[in-house]
Amino acid sequence: AVSMLACAFCGTSCNDDNDDNDGPANAPAVTLADADAATESSLSFVITPSNAEICAYICQEADKEAPSAADIVARGRSVSVESATTAKARNLQPTTDYTIYAAASMGQAYSSVARLTLTTLEHRVVPSVSVVKGAITDSSAVFTVTPTDAEKCAYVVVKKGETVPEAAAILADGTETAADKASEVTVKGLAENTEYVFAVAVSHGE
Repeated sequence: AVSMLACAFCGTSCNDDNDDNDGPANAPAVTLADADAATESSLSFVITPSNAEICAYICQEADKEAPSAADIVARGRSVSVESATTAKARNLQPTTDYTIYAAASMGQAYSSVARLTLTTLEHRVVPSVSVVKGAITDSSAVFTVTPTDAEKCAYVVVKKGETVPEAAAILADGTETAADKASEVTVKGLAENTEYVFAVAVSHGE
C-alpha cells in the first residue's frame, strides 16, 4: 500500500448454496446472494424472503455447526419480509470463512435453511504521513515528517507549477527519510521568492 501527501510553500471466492425451497404453494422461503462488498472485517449479502412473517439470519465461522431454521428465526438478526435486504455482518476476523444462514417462517411453518459461505479479505496495512512546516528562509525550509505504519518514506521538492511525481516515483527516486519515527527534514539551496511543493510518499509492503 502506498500513500502520498504534498504541501506548498514559498521561498521555501466463494460459494452460495441455497437449500431447495420448493414446497407447497405459499410456503415460506428465503434465498441468499453475495453482495460483492467484502472487507477484512465485514461481509455483505442479499436476503430475499417470500411468503414470510419473520425472516432472520445468523453469520458464524464456517466450521461451526449449522443452526436449524427454528434456531435462526428465534435467535438470529431479523430483516424485512417485505422486500430483499442487503445485510452486513461486522466485526469479523480477516481471511476467515464465514457461513451465513437464513430462514423464514409463517406461523408454525419454516422455510428450508439458505446457506452462503464467504471469506473476509486479508488485513492490509495502509500507511499515512503528515507534514508540518517549520522555519523558512530565503534559501531553505524545514519540515517535520511523521509517517505512520510505513516501511519506507521519501520526499521530493519541485517548483510550484512543475509536475509532482507519482508516489511510486517519489519512493523510487526521492530522498529517503525515517519511516519508523518523526524526523526533521531541512531542504537547502532554494531560490529566493520562489514557490515550491514539498511532496512525501510512504509505503508498506507492495
